[in-house]
Amino acid sequence: MSRQQTPLLILALAVVLLLLSSFSAPASANIMGIDFASDAMKVALVRAGTPMEIVTNFQSKRKTPTCLTFYRGERLYGSDANALMARKPELTFCKAFRMLGRRADHPAVKQLLEEQYFPYEVYTNESTGLLTFKQEEVQYTAEEIIAMIMQHAQEIATSFGDDKKVKDCVITVPSYFTQHERSAVYTAAEIANLNVLSLVEENTAAALHYGIDRVAEDKSNTVLFYNMGAGSTQVSIVTYSAYTTKEGFSSKNKTVGQFEVVGKGWDEKLGGFDFDIALAELLADRFNAAWAKKKSYKGEDLRAHSRPMTRLRQLANQVKEVLSANAEFPVKADQLHAYVDLNTKVTRGEFEQACSALLARVTGPITRALANANMT
Repeated sequence: MSRQQTPLLILALAVVLLLLSSFSAPASANIMGIDFASDAMKVALVRAGTPMEIVTNFQSKRKTPTCLTFYRGERLYGSDANALMARKPELTFCKAFRMLGRRADHPAVKQLLEEQYFPYEVYTNESTGLLTFKQEEVQYTAEEIIAMIMQHAQEIATSFGDDKKVKDCVITVPSYFTQHERSAVYTAAEIANLNVLSLVEENTAAALHYGIDRVAEDKSNTVLFYNMGAGSTQVSIVTYSAYTTKEGFSSKNKTVGQFEVVGKGWDEKLGGFDFDIALAELLADRFNAAWAKKKSYKGEDLRAHSRPMTRLRQLANQVKEVLSANAEFPVKADQLHAYVDLNTKVTRGEFEQACSALLARVTGPITRALANANMT
């Protein structure tokens, strides 16, 4: 048995126990799955006698932004927090999942603050060694921020699941998470008063989903899973096979499928969000050129101002999606900064040129995963 398969056995055991409980009364508690990603999360729910469902949130959507805003004494989550990001970037916390178990001087944290223009004030608490956000007069650790988002996920699942409070959960984590970072996920869940049955790697969960109804009876089959999310790129190479066993107490043979993760590779600094940043840099250069023609210009750079750069990040994401189906797209942002408008046009070729360094890295995780698996 491979080390990667072990969490899946715990997950399978939890589901089996829950299904068995449907034959007895009272029914067991529901089990929640949280698929955490850099930008958004999805919540799944398994109830006694009911197939697993990807639940809808309070806006009737299955994907919820992993954002949290502290505004006027309230906590806003998901789309509500996302809507305030451009106006209140210093009060809106995103990407906190990437900061779990890390210090303020970690390269991923420095990239977030210095290269991706998030205006957070962070430091490392020397007594605990934990990264801490300063929000006005209050300090929060990354674990506490994620715990609040986990509680929001719990509220979504509870509301969807006939108001039966969900306490047990399974959470996905990236392949590159260290043991220290995985421990931080457990800490966040403990703060949220959730019981973690297992942590499952994202690609391993995808491999399980792919193979659960495919049984390779004649020969083994190898599949490469390529997963570029918002914050990172992960590749897993998985071999599917089968073995024959007796079914229950009968003499009838049964074919059982199995799989093993034989190779992994990743680039934790290459994701869709990095393409947004590359396009935002292009737009910032064009705004600076237009700004330089104004009398109010004093040799400044738009990148020094967090609010307009936050607007550009969000605008870049929209432009990126449009350029996936169109050769060019006009980009406008009224009074982006200093009463100066951004009015330009971006072609797909210009976007690809701006992202050329990123595009050169997209196959790197494949090469490393193949080498890890001793395959070509």
